[in-house]
Amino acid sequence: MVKVSPADFPRRILLAVTGLTPQVLTETLYALAVQAENKFLPTEIHVITTCEGADRIRLSLLDPSLGELHALCSQYGIGGIAFPLENIHVIEDTSGNPLIDIRTPADNLRAADYIVHYVRNFCGDESSALHVSIAGGRKSMGFFAGYALSLFGRMQDSLSHILVNDPFESLPEFFFPPVQGKVLHARNGRSVHTSDARIMLADIPFVR
Repeated sequence: MVKVSPADFPRRILLAVTGLTPQVLTETLYALAVQAENKFLPTEIHVITTCEGADRIRLSLLDPSLGELHALCSQYGIGGIAFPLENIHVIEDTSGNPLIDIRTPADNLRAADYIVHYVRNFCGDESSALHVSIAGGRKSMGFFAGYALSLFGRMQDSLSHILVNDPFESLPEFFFPPVQGKVLHARNGRSVHTSDARIMLADIPFVR
């Protein structure tokens, strides 16, 4: 089997399915671009999410002055990533209305259609390498993303889940380990230091 490196491809896409925890995106990017031995440095980020998920991404990650994605890239010298608002793909119902959440079988089918559409298109570009993260969103969304990658994925494509140690996994203020560590306050009132945070990228094998 010939080994293929994503770094050899000019278009490197990070595609994530997310719900109400935008942190999974910065945690995944940190694991891929900072921690990994064989780094995956995306040239663009795309997210498939719901209406509320999109709002949280815009406010917490992409705000020009306070966005955590900008902070991550600035602190760790990560550049050249395109993530305009157009790359946040909000799932719509059959009438074209943005979904607030995925609550019905019909919503589930719409999510599947959206995920298959984007995975197929990205994998159809021979100049691209695609990394799919299933760390966020409904469990069904993660399943659809992995399933779609099995249908269309190539040797340069990859699939992952992110694991974060307690209590940082459920800490709304935690997005990535900052270069200058700081104290955060957990919900139980105890203080924790970001130097104790551990982010682990779980690579998921899939049938191509």
